[in-house]
Amino acid sequence: MQRFEILPHTADVAVAVYGESVPDLFANAASALFELMFEMDSPRPGPTVRVEATGDGLEELLVAWLSELLAIAEVGGVALAGFEVTITGEHQAVGSATATPVEDLVMTGTPIKAVTYHELAVRQAGGIWTATIVFDV
Repeated sequence: MQRFEILPHTADVAVAVYGESVPDLFANAASALFELMFEMDSPRPGPTVRVEATGDGLEELLVAWLSELLAIAEVGGVALAGFEVTITGEHQAVGSATATPVEDLVMTGTPIKAVTYHELAVRQAGGIWTATIVFDV
């Protein structure tokens, strides 16, 4: 199954993300966030970071999860990969990722400044979870 695809957008970067479960959807959304900015085919293994986010409902939780990942990356000067995610109800995401210093990676896209609520949607159809996310660049 395709993990994500870039959607047409006039000013920012929009993606459709797919997953077989909610944790899979969140992990694929996180991968999309960093793959839009960096060549992530073979990142050098680095330290594991723990990530926690809370939100009211899956859409808000997804934005909180991605925003927390972006903050960790910005503060640490790293890109993240290898996401493991556990969802507790619809209010908490807990997980981990491997950090790679950005100086060890090739930047292939525009830096992402924020995760937005614009056009945000999380839905399930036919056993597949889909999210539409717009990133502010």
